[in-house]
Amino acid sequence: MLCLFVSGCQDKREYTETIVETGYKGPARVNPYLAAERFLKKGGWDARSSRVWGDYGTETSTIIMPGSFLSTKGIGMRVMEWVDEGGMLVVTLNGGEAEINDFRRRSWDNLAEEGEFRGLEHVLEELEITRETGSFEVIERGEDQKGGHLKESWNVAEVSIVDDEKEYDLELEFEGDLALSAPSGVEWDLPERSRMVTMPYGDGMVMVLSHARLLRNPYLARADHATFLELLADWHYEGPIVFLYGSGTSLKDLLWQHAWQVVVAGLVLLVVWLWMRIARFGPIKTDEDVHRAPYGEGLKASAKFLWRKKALGHLIRPLRAELECENTSDSGTLYEKMATEAEIPTEEVIEAFTSENFQDPGTVTRMVQKLQLLRKR
Repeated sequence: MLCLFVSGCQDKREYTETIVETGYKGPARVNPYLAAERFLKKGGWDARSSRVWGDYGTETSTIIMPGSFLSTKGIGMRVMEWVDEGGMLVVTLNGGEAEINDFRRRSWDNLAEEGEFRGLEHVLEELEITRETGSFEVIERGEDQKGGHLKESWNVAEVSIVDDEKEYDLELEFEGDLALSAPSGVEWDLPERSRMVTMPYGDGMVMVLSHARLLRNPYLARADHATFLELLADWHYEGPIVFLYGSGTSLKDLLWQHAWQVVVAGLVLLVVWLWMRIARFGPIKTDEDVHRAPYGEGLKASAKFLWRKKALGHLIRPLRAELECENTSDSGTLYEKMATEAEIPTEEVIEAFTSENFQDPGTVTRMVQKLQLLRKR
């Protein structure tokens, strides 16, 4: 009966193991364009990546960067000088930053808001590109989950590209409602408000994308993103293609984004420390806690202090002065009289009254003993 009971308690439910991706580790977590870089290398292009703007010249054909990289007007002017010399610049206004986690949808903030990055504003003004709000059909997938993983949403742009008399009809995924317009440029996904604009500048060219989704690691294999990347690489290919995944985010912004708990705790600790240390105004209250110590402890402390300061003469001179005040005769007669009354040699009495050797503890002890003996007699 027991065996039947135990066998009847067995769980007959079936379980399905599900893998939930939480993010990348290593180079793929740091560089959002690592897949695109390796894809181009495998296809024969010279592709590389960097966090900072290097000394790029005419040998570099294409540079792809997030809009937040153009944090100052100075770097914006430097980039446009490079474009004027014949380079091709690809700027993604949103979603191109390395600190964005592709698997935590709450982190997809629009980091390149209007007016925030002066270098980006300079580039858009030079190209006469304006940002608008578009209305696009949204595609959603997934369900709400714990841990910040929200359902994914995007919209599709249909782009037609002609290359070497061959036409490509591509579907590219974008996010958000940011649209672009340029009176003298090429807007690629008309008749809707465009999310991709190309403008000539000097001997070079600038392409502005409203979002970097189609170039990031998890989405390169989706839709026609890989084909678009190949066309983009061949568009102006004369040398290396560089992916810049750094940003103009300051140290303060990075600390607040990744360690705001530590920053808040530090500020609270600073306020408490200042509250404890800053002087308070008003009358000082008396200390009502009275601690009484034996008289001998004070003497011991004084003696230790005098010994540490090598000033033991202060312990001897009061005894000498007391004995000399009690006897008014001259020194020679006094010493002989004291020696006779105390029955000790005269030389020892003279040493006790005149010696200044206070460095030797033994000598000091003998002097005190002789003076105490003379005082008692």
